[in-house]
Amino acid sequence: MHNEAEVIFSGNVQGVNFRSYAKKKADQLGVYGIIENLENGNVHAILQGEKENIVNLINYLMHEHPYATVETVDIKWVPEESKDIVREFRIIK
Repeated sequence: MHNEAEVIFSGNVQGVNFRSYAKKKADQLGVYGIIENLENGNVHAILQGEKENIVNLINYLMHEHPYATVETVDIKWVPEESKDIVREFRIIK
């Protein structure tokens, strides 16, 4: 089943290759979507794929990133009928 989550990561998440690590792991897990830095220092992501893989990606970024310190994660699961399916994971500059 295809799932989508909109996620906001806060903490020390910019300037530590957070988005690059996310893309590498997302590609490994088959998770698609986008990730971008926000002006307030947070990172915003829209993640699509199998729910287990999305959760694994979020947990990886929270606990296994070597340089980031994620303080909070806000996850909003999007109802299936309201999403457009993408087939890549892009870093937005």
